[in-house]
Amino acid sequence: MKRGEKIVASVKLKNVGKRDGYETAQWYIHDLFASISFLSDNYAAMQKYMHAYEKNVENGLVVHGFNYGDWLALDGEILKNSIHGRTDSVFLASAFYLECLRLVAETAKALGDQSEREYRDKYEKTLAAIRYEYITPSGRLASDTMTAQALALSFHIVPEELKATVAEQLNKNAYSYNFRVTTGFAGTPYLLFALSDNGYFDTACRILMNNGYPGWLYEVDMGATTIWERWNSLMPDGTPNPDGMNSYNHYAYGSVMEFVYRRIVGIETVEAGFKTIRIAPNPCKGLACVKAEYESVRGKIISGYEQRDGKIKFMAEIPNGAQAEIVLPNEQPIMVAGGKYEYERTWENLDGDPFTPESYVTEVFDNPKAVKAFNEVFGDIFTGSEIAWMKNEPKTLGFMAWFRDQEKKMKLADFPEPEPQVTDFIECVKTRQPFALNEKNGFRSATIVNMGAVALRLNRTLNFDPVKLEFIDDEAANRLLDQPMRAPWNI
Repeated sequence: MKRGEKIVASVKLKNVGKRDGYETAQWYIHDLFASISFLSDNYAAMQKYMHAYEKNVENGLVVHGFNYGDWLALDGEILKNSIHGRTDSVFLASAFYLECLRLVAETAKALGDQSEREYRDKYEKTLAAIRYEYITPSGRLASDTMTAQALALSFHIVPEELKATVAEQLNKNAYSYNFRVTTGFAGTPYLLFALSDNGYFDTACRILMNNGYPGWLYEVDMGATTIWERWNSLMPDGTPNPDGMNSYNHYAYGSVMEFVYRRIVGIETVEAGFKTIRIAPNPCKGLACVKAEYESVRGKIISGYEQRDGKIKFMAEIPNGAQAEIVLPNEQPIMVAGGKYEYERTWENLDGDPFTPESYVTEVFDNPKAVKAFNEVFGDIFTGSEIAWMKNEPKTLGFMAWFRDQEKKMKLADFPEPEPQVTDFIECVKTRQPFALNEKNGFRSATIVNMGAVALRLNRTLNFDPVKLEFIDDEAANRLLDQPMRAPWNI
């Protein structure tokens, strides 16, 4: 091959999602570097790709050709044991085809090419076909997986008036799976964005920071320093997945870092090539301190925050010669030039929540570290079949304690005594030290903790009768007061 000679390759479509990377990569490179020449050099190949794509299209939908579906998604039907996921393959292929049409139309517009109108028309026809086939008038998707819902929102397939409905369905799906990741290669890059951009940022963070399987932090807890191909390439006992195909350095699910950069630390380009930069951080529960750097075409961009002692410090660094808008949560944009900036605000504690009585049993038993700690404390108090039943229901840790207490098999004596620490509860609170729960102080301490928890939950002042050990004329508060306690407490 001679220097400067272009490569012309024949296009044979085999895999939805992966193959579409050629179209999406061109536009995103342009977005990051503002390189029109890059688009013009590759536009002919993009058109050739779309021409090959259209051979699989019938009545606006991609109904022909093989694709791998939502590869390695964990929402497949158990009887089929499918590694292609449960998302409808025609919907999946058609959704990515639609997005490719949009990006090629945008490329044509940027180049001033007359073919823009052709791709816009095909886009509208495909969009109408997908909506007719897969979205009911009330906003329910025929394919109800998290991948289908995430793509429908991210690719603007859902009509504007139905977005809130589909976003709510996606959020409920996340709750039903206890914030575990069920999406595969096709859906995972879009999942957290779809939640965050439609009013469910906290849910996105709960999925991101979930230590259970399947999830990103499960891999970290298992010792991973690179992203795996399968969510469970390494089993909880440390052995390789017996199904094989266990790549331990496979970027696909690493796409989550785009969400960290663009939504948590909030580094965005307003105009192609970071001509104007946006810094819009969104603190994430479980990430009390985070800092990210990006070497842009304009220079190094830095954004981050650190939360402690009821305060949060936002930090940003803009390259010299660039301009940026800094958008702090719930505040108006601040226009700045190159330089370093810090802002301090009052903020809630961002440390990850410990397990509580309201935590689901699955949250513990899908987390290898938590299982080890649970077994060290509780030993053989619960049988394997009991735990399996509580996971499948699912039940909470509070229910688990209540269930065993009804059989008089669990009491404070079942809890191992902690090392001698501060045993006076009030003194513990004042000095912010770990508190040692025992038979002698357990009832009084548990009552105080419950009272505080109830007051916080109801967000109002409560009157407590120390003789009757109940709130005065407050049925709602008394219902919440009678909850199982567990040890040790960290205040």
